Amino acid sequence: MPFTRLSSTSNSSHQASYNSDEVMSVPQILFLSLLFGWIINTCIIGILVSVMRVASAASMPYKKLAAMMILFNVLCISCLGIAIWAVFFGALDCVYGSIGENVVGHCFYISFDIFILYKTLATCGFDRRVRAGIIVLLANRTLWAVVDIARSRASYDAATLTCYYSQDPLSGFAYNLSGLLSDLYATAMCIAFNWSNFAYTVSAVLRIVVKENILRSFLVVCITGFASFSTTFSTNAFLQNLSYSLQGLAYSAAVNSEHFLSTIRKDAMNRSMPSLNQVKNVSTNHRAAVEPPVSISTRLIATSNVGCVTAAGDVVGKKGTLQEPNRRNIDPSQ
Repeated sequence: MPFTRLSSTSNSSHQASYNSDEVMSVPQILFLSLLFGWIINTCIIGILVSVMRVASAASMPYKKLAAMMILFNVLCISCLGIAIWAVFFGALDCVYGSIGENVVGHCFYISFDIFILYKTLATCGFDRRVRAGIIVLLANRTLWAVVDIARSRASYDAATLTCYYSQDPLSGFAYNLSGLLSDLYATAMCIAFNWSNFAYTVSAVLRIVVKENILRSFLVVCITGFASFSTTFSTNAFLQNLSYSLQGLAYSAAVNSEHFLSTIRKDAMNRSMPSLNQVKNVSTNHRAAVEPPVSISTRLIATSNVGCVTAAGDVVGKKGTLQEPNRRNIDPSQ
């Protein structure tokens, strides 16, 4: 399925007999166009903010994340542009134009999965087991994207002067399920690897990182589930396109909210400085009791520099004990 299609879509791999549910009215198209404008505005702002922050000597981890965000936003805008162009597909460009729309749409979805799973991997301390699961999920998602591109078709109806897209039912269900599994995996791993960190005040910034990833993943699970339902069980063109438009809006908000959330993490890091000093001055016996959660925090501090810390070595010593942070080397906004 392309990112969205203002013309009609059928859940069949064969030429269908289209009914009134598969033709959208002018008000419905105008409403979807407003959603398109909202999404494009979000993506343009996201690109500009990412470029400005990278240009202002951002940390290397943030530059990697910014590259993913810029790629996502460019693909999102491209998908919307092709979707608008698809309204005017004629007999010559219907088939190949729809294939191109489908290819760009799948690249858009996969780029979002990469972003979410990379954030999850960083929050889980770049654990090898989490990394292995991510590789399997992305490979599965890519495989079903290729199958969908190969099996879904488009045809031009000369009577209605409309290019109809026929979604293959198996691949349509499978790639949506693959995306849903990626979102569920991200949520589960964030909770499983970081649950104990909610109990320690020294990890205030880390709790924020974990909570934002869980909230983001939960939102994506809900909207992806709705899109999967509308694609699999509905032939109503407006409902299908509305679900995909809302999915695109939720995805763009989830990715570009990283800029806003980094400010919250910066404030939390500043507030956590007194706590770090208190932990440094505790007695030896009490330090032994604190070390288990510190080891967990060490892993997260070292890896949460995706949006929190650029020099974790100034906070965590070689043996995993907390040290006095060097404020000059901490850049929570990056």
